[in-house]
Amino acid sequence: MYTVNPKGGHPEIAADLVALATLPYFNNQHAVASYHTAISHAQTAMPVYADNWVLSTASKMMDRAQFVPNHTEFGSYNKILFNGLQAVETGRMTAAEAVEFIADELDMQFGDKVEIIDTATN
Repeated sequence: MYTVNPKGGHPEIAADLVALATLPYFNNQHAVASYHTAISHAQTAMPVYADNWVLSTASKMMDRAQFVPNHTEFGSYNKILFNGLQAVETGRMTAAEAVEFIADELDMQFGDKVEIIDTATN
């Protein structure tokens, strides 16, 4: 993700630089050298990328990939979910107990920032 601060000294130049850096040719130079997947479908058709079996194979999986939410408290939220799932996997809780645990922890830590909907009653 690239961001440009509109209050910076030259936001237009910064935006132009991001536009240039993300052109398929330049981004492929970075992708192939660092084994990062493409950020556009145009890149995947270029020979330098398509001929790299690791990247071209990984790119086929990107349609199912999701980005981690860009929120300062996502780590805490994710830890609560992970602890609930891990408790079920290790037999320390039933699925129903884990759902209750997760809901309680989210409510305690985030309060009104998270909306918990009981689909069993709605």
